Amino acid sequence: MITGLDSRQITAIHVIKRQFFILTLFIGITLAGCVPGTPGSPGITASRTPFQPIAFTPTAFQPAPPTANTSKKFPQPARATQATSPAVPRDFYSIDFGKDDQRVTIEITPRSQAVNRGKPILISFIPGEICTFGDQRGCVYSYRAKSGATILHVSVHSGVGGEAQALRHALEGTGINQAAFSLSQIQSNLRSLEGSTVRITQGERTVKGLILTHAGRVTAQKIEGYFRAPLHQALATAAAIDPSLLPAVNPPVPQLVIETCGWKSREEPWAAGVTSTTASIYLGIIRKGP
Repeated sequence: MITGLDSRQITAIHVIKRQFFILTLFIGITLAGCVPGTPGSPGITASRTPFQPIAFTPTAFQPAPPTANTSKKFPQPARATQATSPAVPRDFYSIDFGKDDQRVTIEITPRSQAVNRGKPILISFIPGEICTFGDQRGCVYSYRAKSGATILHVSVHSGVGGEAQALRHALEGTGINQAAFSLSQIQSNLRSLEGSTVRITQGERTVKGLILTHAGRVTAQKIEGYFRAPLHQALATAAAIDPSLLPAVNPPVPQLVIETCGWKSREEPWAAGVTSTTASIYLGIIRKGP
């Protein structure tokens, strides 16, 4: 009981105590994102669960107390295992995604002001096979399409401070533990992202003349099926959900696939495999320009 103070002073003290509590809670929050899985041993086309958190962990925007929806629990999917196949090189136009000691930076510059106000979107990571949120790594996998073209598949985190946070934010915005933009705006951003110029840097080497040719999204309702698909079928699975990705399934030329997760949309219901920070999957396809 506080005595000897007028009502305004008491109110001010309560406000300060509340702000201190919120600050303490914020500092204690784990800035978690989507957690890539672990690929198989060398010479094996890896299987993985690209963004399933080991356990639900809140982001910096977690409301307190949580709503009823955020406490829902669904069975967590696991990606199916795959048969072994010869190792596929992880070189993409002289950028070596097989090196685990050199950072790779992908700079995507939108062709218009419609997405990210036309400003470059940076994705920066160290290639790896085991990717834990906060270790600055992106999981790299490789396989050959039926056409014989090499497909490099890179899974990167999109949580606060994650390697692909800028990409996720550009596409869906950042709300309170959820996407800020409507689904129609997200789809518009995906279409606007197509045709963006791309530059990739590794050490002193820079490759220009690349284009982000296609961009798509796996919805919350389909995310479990996507996770259960073997790696070499992931693009086909995604294309069945978002037809804009169909040209990426069996490409005539080498391509780089960027995969990251989206946060929960207000417009999509909860479903199996969905958490607040793993509620959709974004895929971007990068190829050499004409």
